[in-house]
Amino acid sequence: MATDIILNTPGNRPIHGLKSIQTYINLFPDFTGTLEVNGVNCGEVNFKTLGWLINQGLQNTLECTRCGHDWLPRNQVEPKFCPGCNSPYWNRPRRVK
Repeated sequence: MATDIILNTPGNRPIHGLKSIQTYINLFPDFTGTLEVNGVNCGEVNFKTLGWLINQGLQNTLECTRCGHDWLPRNQVEPKFCPGCNSPYWNRPRRVK
């Protein structure tokens, strides 16, 4: 299951997804808004702080070459399986026959 992230802006306009939120934060860095992750309200956040957290997360994101699932690792050890499709070959491209 993919993580659903919603940022409710000062004008009550919901913005969905990390890339869209990051773009909005870059345009309006001094605003605050409320953040929801998978339907849970995380409270009010400062856009500068949220932008820093998102940048750290996007730099450390892993992506499966098989199913396209992306996730944040829990630690620095390379995972053995993709959490989306359970493939042990998540970091190897498919061989072409």
